[in-house]
Amino acid sequence: MNYCLNKEEFTLFFETFLIKQSLEDSFDEELQMRVDACMNWEDAIGILLYIFTHFLQRKTKVDYETNPVYIEELFKLTEIGNFHIETLDRNFIISMLNYSRNRMMDDLSDNLILILQNHLDRSYDSSFCF
Repeated sequence: MNYCLNKEEFTLFFETFLIKQSLEDSFDEELQMRVDACMNWEDAIGILLYIFTHFLQRKTKVDYETNPVYIEELFKLTEIGNFHIETLDRNFIISMLNYSRNRMMDDLSDNLILILQNHLDRSYDSSFCF
C-alpha cells in the first residue's frame, strides 16, 4: 500500500525525525503504523518536494535561513525506509495530466497528494508483473 504525507503530517514527521532522531510513538496510531511499515520496507510513503519547499519556507521565516541539513536528511530517507521522494518528473506530470479534472479540488497540495498516491499505486502495481 502507498501513502503520501500531507503538509501537517510531513512537518510532524520531519521535525520529529530531525529533532528527536526517533520515530517511535510520535504520531497518531494510523500514521505511526504507516511509518513503521515504511521503515520495514513493506509499504511506501510518498513525499512531494512541493510540500518540502513549503516546509523550508516556513522554517526560513522563523529561523531566517535554511539549514542545509534539512535537504540532506530528506534525501537520506530513501536509504532508511521505503520513501518515495517525488520531484515532479515527466512521468508524474503525465500522470497528473491524465488525472480526471472533475476529481480536482481547490487546494493544489491536496490534488498533488491524491495524484501521487494514484501514481505510486499504478507504478508499483505494474512493477510486480512477471
